[in-house]
Amino acid sequence: MEGFLENSQNQKVLESTGLKPVPVIHDYYGREINYYMDKGYDMVALGSILDTNTGKHARTFKDVEIAIEKIFKINSSTKIHLFAASSFTELSVLPLYSSDSTSWTQNGKYGYIKYWNEHNKLFNKTEKIYFEDSYDEKENRLYFTSYEFRKELEEYLDKTLGINYDDLIGNNSYFYRQVVNSLHYIDIEERITQEHKRQGFIY
Repeated sequence: MEGFLENSQNQKVLESTGLKPVPVIHDYYGREINYYMDKGYDMVALGSILDTNTGKHARTFKDVEIAIEKIFKINSSTKIHLFAASSFTELSVLPLYSSDSTSWTQNGKYGYIKYWNEHNKLFNKTEKIYFEDSYDEKENRLYFTSYEFRKELEEYLDKTLGINYDDLIGNNSYFYRQVVNSLHYIDIEERITQEHKRQGFIY
């Protein structure tokens, strides 16, 4: 219930001005879901959960599943937005309308780009390709210069963005890595949409 009273009051203030903000649910197990669903919102958002034991905000995949089930039991046509989510594996199996994550802008500065490798046999074919400026000998990482599928990756970058290895390690490397990762997430959005259609999710 942390912040529920303040959030619900802010919601009312904003609505009184004619705005239509999407309410954000932070307590998946209390009365927040029922409260907002009883108000008849056709879209709600799921935020972080406060762990009362640690005082930190955390959320598991199971928590999200439970929240979605509770919402759909009340109104199965509700559109659900999930904050802080960008995992293809999770998002492709959850009946969500939308999601967002700081990963869109943060990945590049941590020294890697994301690449959908069709040769990867896993369901989620995303791979993190690191650069030598983020070298860490203690971790088992895939590095661009020694990447098994470097040729395919370079062809993909050139064909889709006109970007090459020099761009990704040069003075504007952070910018170019952001561009590559943004395109990856746009691609992931479409892949998730197609997977949702295959599973019969209707919005």
